[in-house]
Amino acid sequence: MTMMTREEIRTELGWSDAMIHSLLRTPDSPNARRNKFTGGYTYGLYHRERVLFVAQSTEGRAAKRRWDETLHGNTPNPGWTTRLGDIGRALGITAVAAGKLLELLGYRCGKHVTDSAVAAGCGVRRWDGFAMHDDWHSDRVVFAIGLVARKHQLEETEAGRRREEEAMISGLQVELRALCATDSGIKPPHGGGIHHSSPCPPYRSL
Repeated sequence: MTMMTREEIRTELGWSDAMIHSLLRTPDSPNARRNKFTGGYTYGLYHRERVLFVAQSTEGRAAKRRWDETLHGNTPNPGWTTRLGDIGRALGITAVAAGKLLELLGYRCGKHVTDSAVAAGCGVRRWDGFAMHDDWHSDRVVFAIGLVARKHQLEETEAGRRREEEAMISGLQVELRALCATDSGIKPPHGGGIHHSSPCPPYRSL
């Protein structure tokens, strides 16, 4: 059975070491293979069939797509930031509050950028050669949070208006019941209106 080293997996499939670790877990064999070019030994081999099977799985394709979308560099691109405090400062809130709002938007989960954030152009993953970072596009994130805040404000205003209408209707119903109880000429309403026991007097011209 054909075996693959981590280097061969990286070269052929374009995977990162983090992907190999998360998708394949432990090697299928602890044996070593000597590199014919460097003379060094690589310990830990993987069955090629298993590697290719995992690469074609839903999890494997998603991991590869995320890795392909990942930027490579030591610092964020212009207009991007890793600090939620920068976003919070633009909104007049704390970094913690900004993080919670991003979670409500579905753009942040487990303190990391989500696929939704990447698709919206609000977030991106960045690999600096040693660790993964989460970058945020300051203007787009502030704009997205502003839209949600305005929508929430409109919903609150509409809910308040409905509560006022319900309170007014309830008050009118109480007054109407009291009026019906004191005036025998008015029947209790069945459809929400006032019903007189006799028709209105005919109109008389002056």
